[in-house]
Amino acid sequence: MAAPTTGRTQRLGWGLADQALSSASNSALAIIVAIQFDAEAFGAFAVAVMSYTFALVVTRALAAEPLAVRLAGADADDLRRSQGQVLGLAVWIGCGAALVVAVPGLLVDELRPALLPLAVAFPGLIVQDVCRFALTTDGRSRS
Repeated sequence: MAAPTTGRTQRLGWGLADQALSSASNSALAIIVAIQFDAEAFGAFAVAVMSYTFALVVTRALAAEPLAVRLAGADADDLRRSQGQVLGLAVWIGCGAALVVAVPGLLVDELRPALLPLAVAFPGLIVQDVCRFALTTDGRSRS
């Protein structure tokens, strides 16, 4: 009986460490931007962060969380097939979000330095987050 509890504890630990590292790096980035740049640039950064957060919430609601809830403990073939479908959906959402932020990034000079790099990175950022959920669903939180 000790082995399953240890495995769950380790997965919980990796999940908490992952969230703590993510939150700490996001907070550090916001502090650095606030210190190094003027209010206008910080505002553009805030718009980029808000856009990323919105796309992340949409992706999690449509793809990552349904995968984690419906397929936790599923057989390997069903899980792999569903993970591939969810990653494909994440690519589409990331590309769509990239287009949505690229337009104001191209049209509004003040937003350009924050939104155009986000547009380029969006598909990879969204896929990376869904991969985290997929690995957790597969019982490989440490990966």
